[in-house]
Amino acid sequence: MNLIARTLSARTGLLEVLGLAIVLAFGVNLLADGVGAHMSTTQSLVVGAAVILLLIALVAIVQLRRLEETVTFRGFVALYDNEVLDISRYSFAEDLHRVLRAVTSENEALNRQWRDDPVMLRKSAETAGRDRFNPGGAGAQLLREAIEFVYLEHLSMHLSEYFDKRGLEDLCQEHERKDLLPLLPENRVLDMLSRPLEDRIALLEGDSATDRHFVQITRRRASDTTGPEDVLIWATDGTHIFTRLDLILPRDVRVLRVAPGRIALNGKALKTELGVSFEGFGYNLDGEFLSFYAKRPAREFFGHGESLGQVFQVTLTFHARITWRGLWTARGWRLHRWAESFAQSEKTKADAASFLESINWETARTMILSGSLGKWRAEPGEAITPGTGSFAESQPGAPEESPQPPSSQRLGTEPQQAEVDWPEGAEGNGRLPGLNLK
Repeated sequence: MNLIARTLSARTGLLEVLGLAIVLAFGVNLLADGVGAHMSTTQSLVVGAAVILLLIALVAIVQLRRLEETVTFRGFVALYDNEVLDISRYSFAEDLHRVLRAVTSENEALNRQWRDDPVMLRKSAETAGRDRFNPGGAGAQLLREAIEFVYLEHLSMHLSEYFDKRGLEDLCQEHERKDLLPLLPENRVLDMLSRPLEDRIALLEGDSATDRHFVQITRRRASDTTGPEDVLIWATDGTHIFTRLDLILPRDVRVLRVAPGRIALNGKALKTELGVSFEGFGYNLDGEFLSFYAKRPAREFFGHGESLGQVFQVTLTFHARITWRGLWTARGWRLHRWAESFAQSEKTKADAASFLESINWETARTMILSGSLGKWRAEPGEAITPGTGSFAESQPGAPEESPQPPSSQRLGTEPQQAEVDWPEGAEGNGRLPGLNLK
């Protein structure tokens, strides 16, 4: 996305047109003498000014139509045995797995909806010969809300980092939970995970437990009265999650929900909109990826047996538009370049093609097919034993997971070029600006 650069170029073009119109006016004046002889001086001035303004308006309309851009990120969600798979180093899938696990672990009602009205119906006599996707089910709706939450979480972290690095926070407003109330009624995941710690009995018990890890991430901010203070922005006991999810935006921006799955951030100079679409369309992942990288039997994703697996496409959109007022803004573009920066950042987190390219999957797949990685070959079905299909219940014999912050908050994690053994992403010693890990 290069919307700001195109805006500045368009503004320069309009000024050039204005100058050209003035020059042409003098030239045409010679030809207009004959016509002017039949008009009064006032009439001539009015007609000349009207022609110039009409020319400018036509050019401005053409330019403004170009001053908007939509970026689309096409990702995927892989479900196996009614569980969203945690795809290593694919930030979107990692965060979605973490969020759904937290929500269904803490809220038994949502866990039952996910389990009893799943995204993909079990193969049975009733579903034979028809699509097993359940678009109107409670599970599909919960998944949509979780996807939107992950998208907002990525935006929240990016905004904090962007404005902190550039020292522009004093020119921005921090939209906290109370400012995001229009978003809560249609997103139970956002409502639950952003509630304060004191309202979350599961997290309070985790904080006091001695047999569990409890991780907190704080951000230091300046206080007007008592000096610097730590603000809790994320916490987990390994399963349950608290996230502050505030949006730091220029002061003139207002956050509102346009429709289900669509959130607008409207400012005087720049208007943006986030969109989420999950309609049950399939995403084509090759069997080698499912078997060797996702570590699930590929045959379960291609219509054989019970077909426990399915890969769905998720479409995220980010639309930005420069307003008339923004076109003539003389300064302050640094406040609005966050949109371009976020679009570039989210591509690395959510876009499936970018993820596969980052791990050099085509090269690795070629090695698998050529037999170079023959020692990795395993019998179908060895990778996993189907469990209960519930995020709230762990798989038998599965190792206990250490608490992990969302991918966008992990400290020192940078994209790496993949080796054929696909190592797990290691945490470094770096720190995000203004963040403390306790």
